[in-house]
Amino acid sequence: MPQTLPTAANQTVEYEDYYESTLAQPLGTSDTDIFPESMPSSAVGFLVIDATGTTPETIFYNFKGANFVRCPSAVDGEGRGVFGTTPNTYQAGTKIGMYSIAAFFEGLATGRFMRDGFLQARHFSSSIDPNSFVGAGETLVFGTNVGSKMATYIVTGDKTGRYSPGTKFRLPRVAITNTKCLDLEASSSQYATVASPIGLTFTDVFTIEAWVKVESYQTNGNIIGRGGTSAGDWGLRINADGTVTIYGNNASSNGDIATSLEAVPLDKNVHVAAKLSMSGDTATLYINALPVPSTRINLGSGAAALTQGGPLYIGKNPSSSNFFDGKISEVRVWDTLRSDAQILANYNKRLVGSETNLVGYWRLDNDFVDLGLNMNTMTGVAGAVATAVDTPFATTEWGIVTDATFSGGNTTLSIYTGSASVPPAEDLTNAAYSNSRAPTGFPSAQQDWRIEVLINSSRTGNFVGGSDWETPLAFTLQVPIGKWLIGYEGNFEQNNGSTGPYDLRLALFDGTTMIDHTVARMSGSTNITSISQHWNKQVPTIITAQLKQLSFKQLVAAGAGTISATCRGDLAASTMFAQCPYI
Repeated sequence: MPQTLPTAANQTVEYEDYYESTLAQPLGTSDTDIFPESMPSSAVGFLVIDATGTTPETIFYNFKGANFVRCPSAVDGEGRGVFGTTPNTYQAGTKIGMYSIAAFFEGLATGRFMRDGFLQARHFSSSIDPNSFVGAGETLVFGTNVGSKMATYIVTGDKTGRYSPGTKFRLPRVAITNTKCLDLEASSSQYATVASPIGLTFTDVFTIEAWVKVESYQTNGNIIGRGGTSAGDWGLRINADGTVTIYGNNASSNGDIATSLEAVPLDKNVHVAAKLSMSGDTATLYINALPVPSTRINLGSGAAALTQGGPLYIGKNPSSSNFFDGKISEVRVWDTLRSDAQILANYNKRLVGSETNLVGYWRLDNDFVDLGLNMNTMTGVAGAVATAVDTPFATTEWGIVTDATFSGGNTTLSIYTGSASVPPAEDLTNAAYSNSRAPTGFPSAQQDWRIEVLINSSRTGNFVGGSDWETPLAFTLQVPIGKWLIGYEGNFEQNNGSTGPYDLRLALFDGTTMIDHTVARMSGSTNITSISQHWNKQVPTIITAQLKQLSFKQLVAAGAGTISATCRGDLAASTMFAQCPYI
């Protein structure tokens, strides 16, 4: 039957295993100071005197001295004689200890003793709200960035019983982070600029990074770029189909341009980056810190040194009246080719501004200040201000454990933060977790917890005879460690003017295993020009993988010639996705 807890018994109550001692001094019925031979570790708690004797008494103490504990009262069940017991007289040498008594369970059941770290340390679950987050009570030490908004964190000891795939985390940041960003409206021709930037002298290799949240696709929607009438131009932009382009050329329009095959989604915070070597005719583009397939072509006669000149813009194309529509923050320009590892290690944290080879750094956090050494601070045009609160770095992020591995005395947690959050690149001291499928306050929309390749344009590849698997479209979906539900959706088309019969099957390939969707097929006969079909398939089992690749299988009669296969993302967005199964 429930008993009344002492008024002063609250979330400060502590418990320790196996504490037992004896009284060092006699104890009277009205004494509030109790002297054990050895002291308990707990500063506040319950003790039982003479637990197996004829007159056991439960006491509550909330002060611990050097050699005694003090009860708040000797009467009314507030210190002595609590939980229905009676204050008694005891001789020195009487046993006293901390045991599992009803008072502890009453405190849990009523929520009086609950606090971050208390329940977890004792392996209890919340009996007040099973969907609530409770404090981890330990530091999650940042490990490494994995990409696709996943990172690893390390905790001491074997915690695989506490944290397992599917565990949800609330991740409050500790370090200061951005609270504002730049929000540009293309319809209002908004942008920021500096007319005569200094220190931008690179003519060959360069790297550009930024966080963006695209609100609508625009033609040549530059994130950042420089150019003028008597100079070449360079920059990074989002195109009308959502793909990412890096370009550079001289005053005679000779140079290089490279474009990603996949698109940046609308209304999601995404990190984009690209690097270009003019002399080497090479380029790499990145989405959420991982390299993505791209195409590169020469402009004019090809490789040439950049011609620097003209104003520097954020949100406007230097050579046209085209504007970016959406939010921008953390813009970085480097006069070197940043490595894959460097981009991955730094995409989710603020820089200082003095990093080697950093020639421009605009946080766009409530101002247009260039924190780099060149100090090319910009001015907003047409009402452009960097005061939007929709920054990619939230004060509190959210995550799901996809893998927990114990080794060498520590547990490594792989935590995926989804499209709505960013993994903090720092040690986290105030993390809270829940093993509920839908914890209170957790963003549980499925679309926020999927990794996808988005295709908004038409992409074609060719088959040549035979019946083997081929990969003419080869869209690459990079899936971090863990278990995922994978699938694809889109409009696909095949063309063949020769004699059939033939059919085309779509599959997903993980580098080792081909998953053949035999029901997802297009079949044709003699001399058909083209057939199209909309496919929407999800693999019915959970797949563990690091890489998925969209592949086609063609079955063609001997001598049938070449078949072309086309992903018609221009008709409707086509995607290949990995859905986190714990939502």
